[in-house]
Amino acid sequence: METGLGAGDRPPPEREIAQRLAVSRASVKHAIVVLEVQGLVEVRHGGGAYLVRDSLDTEPVERLVERRRRLPDVLDAREALETRLAHSPP
Repeated sequence: METGLGAGDRPPPEREIAQRLAVSRASVKHAIVVLEVQGLVEVRHGGGAYLVRDSLDTEPVERLVERRRRLPDVLDAREALETRLAHSPP
């Protein structure tokens, strides 16, 4: 899908992406985490996601394997933080 977005741009909201792709928002959230782990997006608390770069560079296999190993930990930590933030008073 061609988006016309470049480094520093903000992708459409999760809800819009989910509707366009006919997937759940949870799937979009997980995809954004994967993109963050790959270094393609930066997620700013309260500010959304921003593209860091607009293309994947080929990485050595070792780095890809290491990123894959870290993904479950990143997802668990993110879920814990989001849950805690959702329950904290404003």
